Amino acid sequence: MSKIHVLRIRNGRADLVVHFDVPSGTNSAGKLWSECIVNAGAATTSLAEGTGAGQISTAEKAAVEAGTVYEFRTQIPYESGGGGAASVHAMVDPKITAHTAELAAQLERFGQELN
Repeated sequence: MSKIHVLRIRNGRADLVVHFDVPSGTNSAGKLWSECIVNAGAATTSLAEGTGAGQISTAEKAAVEAGTVYEFRTQIPYESGGGGAASVHAMVDPKITAHTAELAAQLERFGQELN
């Protein structure tokens, strides 16, 4: 599975689609994180399914739709002849950490039922 899909470069910025594994376990309401993502309508991909450039594989798409992998779009600065994969990961990894925390905060009580 690809963690980072580079879509285009424009105006000194690289447009990316990023995937990361959803943590196992449950939220405060006892619901699986993957279940919360699916039932909240967030288990979607913006990429077309296929094996070509800029597409998502069938297995990768299935993982996103199952809520076990989460997808988001972002941009990073781009310099021609830049530092390669290590520099891209250095810029993207903090964004993954931030998205993981944001998702956990948004879905912390998702599915809770009160009488």
